Amino acid sequence: MVSSTLGQLGFQGETLRKALEDPKLDLNRLHEIANNFLELTKDFKPSQFGVESSYPGSKALLNFYVKTVLPTQLGSNQQVYALCPGWCATDMGVEGVPLSAAEGADTPVYLIELPFRKDDELNAKFFSKRAIQSY
Repeated sequence: MVSSTLGQLGFQGETLRKALEDPKLDLNRLHEIANNFLELTKDFKPSQFGVESSYPGSKALLNFYVKTVLPTQLGSNQQVYALCPGWCATDMGVEGVPLSAAEGADTPVYLIELPFRKDDELNAKFFSKRAIQSY
C-alpha cells in the first residue's frame, strides 16, 4: 500500500492519534474513525509541509488498516506492507521536489523483489528507504 511518512502518528492531532492507538482497533472501529474523520482531525496542526488534515489523516488510516486489520485477513503465504516512496517528481507534483519518480520506485521494487514467502519480521510493517519505520 502506498502511504506517506505524513501518515505516521507523530504528524496527527492528539484526537486521531489516540483513536488509532486504541488496542481494540479493528475494522469496525476503523470505519467509525473514517466516518468521523472531520471531528477527529479538528485538533490537527499543519506541519512544516503546510498540508491540512485530510492527506496525513487518510494515510494514517491506511497505515493502521495495514498494521492491524489486513494481516488478519491474509492467507498463510501472503503479506502486506505500507510504504512511503518519498516526495517524488510526478505529473501531480510541483517543481523542485527531491526525488525522481524512478528514485521513488526504489522501495516498492525492493519489496516486490523480496523472496515470495511470508516473513513475520516484515509483514504489516511501514517502509521508507528500504527500511522499517515506525507507524
